[in-house]
Amino acid sequence: MTLSLSSRCPIPAPPLARLCHCLAVAVCALALLATSAAAATPATRGGRFALIVTIGNYAGGLPRLPGAQRDLEHARAVAKAAGVPDDNVFALHDREAGAESIRRALTDLALRLAPADRVMLYFSGLGSRRQDLDRPGGCEEVFLAADGEALGYGELAGFILPVAEKAEKTMVFFDACGTAQRGGGLTARCVPPDAGSDCRVTASTRWRNLTADVRKAAVPTANIVAVHAGRPDETVFDDNSGGIFSLAVNHCGLADAADQDQSGAISLAEISACAQQAIDRRVGGAGKGGQITMNGNQGFVPFMLRGGGQGPVGRLFEDLVWGRDGRKDMVLENMRAPAGVDGPSISLRAAGVGYLYLIAADGDGAARLVYPAAADGSNRLRSGETFVFPRSGRSPLAAGVPVVAILADNERDLALLPAAPGASFAATSAARRALYDFATTSIRAGEAPCQASGRQRNVSLWRGCSDAYGAAVIVVTPK
Repeated sequence: MTLSLSSRCPIPAPPLARLCHCLAVAVCALALLATSAAAATPATRGGRFALIVTIGNYAGGLPRLPGAQRDLEHARAVAKAAGVPDDNVFALHDREAGAESIRRALTDLALRLAPADRVMLYFSGLGSRRQDLDRPGGCEEVFLAADGEALGYGELAGFILPVAEKAEKTMVFFDACGTAQRGGGLTARCVPPDAGSDCRVTASTRWRNLTADVRKAAVPTANIVAVHAGRPDETVFDDNSGGIFSLAVNHCGLADAADQDQSGAISLAEISACAQQAIDRRVGGAGKGGQITMNGNQGFVPFMLRGGGQGPVGRLFEDLVWGRDGRKDMVLENMRAPAGVDGPSISLRAAGVGYLYLIAADGDGAARLVYPAAADGSNRLRSGETFVFPRSGRSPLAAGVPVVAILADNERDLALLPAAPGASFAATSAARRALYDFATTSIRAGEAPCQASGRQRNVSLWRGCSDAYGAAVIVVTPK
């Protein structure tokens, strides 16, 4: 089997020692430069999934939410932007979303997943609160299924856990609330607790934290994030355009959010900041429509890059670290230069097998791939192997600049780089996007087995399709 850097430079599958199998080194570098502008990553992946639960019409006389139908559309658009193919979007709307159907959908989703998959879970409907029977003196929020049955966050965490244990990233959105107040003509997305409930909202009330419950089972913080429309003691609202929170996340995630740190990427924290401003404007004041809360990996970049990218390139390196699979962490250290090396050196010890890439900043506004080069041989590390860079000669590392190490499940496509390996390139917005795509995308991502979704997907091929990687950043200092 052969893989390609471009249509004009077919190469054998790994290792990278045969990078220029078909061309002399200099010609291949020119081909990379010529084709990098046209190289692109696929918009969807067969290993990305979404479960969307939207309820506007309830049994038992519960309030109607007219915006829930629009939330289904908004959530589908968010899933598409996150790379989820249509065949991998599972939606439960209104009477389809009974409590048992929600439980079954989460169970079935966990069974579909492979270890490198990404999942979005979206819940839109009414909420409430009740005593937490597992914790005396505590309360928990609940999500009301279409049949009126309350699904506590503790129970939901139990069904989400098998998803999060498998998935490389799990994003959970809740557009519901636990405390009902009037909202100037808007419909509250919650109902009061049952009469006689002793779950009063006070400053000392202890609320259940969904992501904390999931992380107790050793799901890394980097691998899960939950975004709630409001705090447990706040009211969030609905109107005919959709849930105020859902609409704001849609607009900010797909278009309006600002790249506040100018890294070149827009994180969930930046999307949430934009959404909060939109909510405050809609309801006529700060905090009147709930304060968005996040638990878990707030720095995760869920969508394709569209940031400004005028800040130090090291900030983009930090975004890459937020995007890592937390099960693939590594140790990256400065070290005393070995004999025969002129300049700073670093060492890396990996817990697992992977393909190593080192990207260094050149000042604030430029970067370059410093490892691997064509002469380096295979860049595949064994589990537990300690790697030292450089091994000989003059070090390409400069003191005081950040370096990001990417240890990927699969090789990366050098054609995505803005410049040939070893060559410095200006970190423009376009170059940052190319660099991010390079670091986060398997060279096989566009191949048919990795694009296959729904019933066409062969889960057993997940390892060859995995985009997952470990990452760490270090600022180089001479030893």
